[in-house]
Amino acid sequence: MKAFFRGLVRFLLKYYWLVILLTLASAGFSYPRMIHLFKTISTDPIDLLPQDYPSVQTLLKIRDKLKPKKSFGVVLESSDAEAIQRALYDLKARFERLPEVGRALVTKPGYAFFDKHKLLYLELEDLKEIRERVRRKIQQEKLGPLYISFDDEGDKELDFQDLEDKYRKRYGGDQTGSEFYVSPNGRIYAIYVESKKPNLNMAEERAFQDEIRKTAEGVDLKSYAPDMKLYFGGSTRVMEYRALVHDL
Repeated sequence: MKAFFRGLVRFLLKYYWLVILLTLASAGFSYPRMIHLFKTISTDPIDLLPQDYPSVQTLLKIRDKLKPKKSFGVVLESSDAEAIQRALYDLKARFERLPEVGRALVTKPGYAFFDKHKLLYLELEDLKEIRERVRRKIQQEKLGPLYISFDDEGDKELDFQDLEDKYRKRYGGDQTGSEFYVSPNGRIYAIYVESKKPNLNMAEERAFQDEIRKTAEGVDLKSYAPDMKLYFGGSTRVMEYRALVHDL
């Protein structure tokens, strides 16, 4: 074994120029193929599976009907909620001036409608209970000291906290009480930026996200609040792609 390695070392020392030439030739030969791989690599099931697979055909039909658009999340964190909201609307205006952007969502679509008609989503028994509590409160105010309560309520203020807790738990916690995409503690807000073009390929999606990052990072968020921080929430496909490229 030692003799083999000694011979190998002597060969490399004597013909190192040949080894360098072969290495450069191999690199030159593989370079175009490597560039092609980096440009076309994808984690999309449509690109990874044969086109005649039933699952691929079904997914293509769904995409053709829905024309899904890519969404990229920009997240702001601060103890000053009003400052975050001002920053969000300023970012929204900047994002929507970009040619790649279809719209930027600061508030939840349809929130105003559901908030206006929220009583339609209560159970019938709960609506009856609300009516009964209001009726008793009206009677109490009318009769004053002459009002006699036969239960434990006494002079309690009109309160619906138990019903609020019930529906808050059912429909997703404290976030349902705000039109913004906000965390339960009120410190973290998000704005979702949608692409104008549907069904972006990998290169287009990367370019879209990079443009959003560049625009957001160009804003002086400290001018809104000294403790404001900026984060991004990219799509899984782009993250997977960049992880693959990094590993390669």
